[in-house]
Amino acid sequence: MTELFIAIFFASLILTGFYRRYALHKAILDLPNERSSHEQPIPRGGGIVFVGIFYALLIYLWCSQAIATPIFLSLLGGIPVALIGYCDDLYGVKIQWRMLVHCLAATWGILCLPIPHTSILFFAIFFNNLVYQSV
Repeated sequence: MTELFIAIFFASLILTGFYRRYALHKAILDLPNERSSHEQPIPRGGGIVFVGIFYALLIYLWCSQAIATPIFLSLLGGIPVALIGYCDDLYGVKIQWRMLVHCLAATWGILCLPIPHTSILFFAIFFNNLVYQSV
């Protein structure tokens, strides 16, 4: 298990460096403004590296039967959240679309879990309809 943590650490270090160079080359930068905590432009979207590592580890754990299939499927709901976040970093995405994706992903995550869904399903449908109407 220690080897796995060491591998994850070095993968994070190396892939973040690669992404940083890519973002600088493609000018994927966050320019400072009055709300920024930085004074110089910095690369945006680096979180996608950690999402990729997380899902690679998740697949490994699922394939080695260290986690149950319902948990695995539930956690896959984070992929659309990560993608909409990355798109927001690159292009800017309206809050309604981000909220819709987050709500659908949360609904997916809950429905994949092996728990009674009657009251949860009612809340999820109501909330998703509320969000969908605001888009």
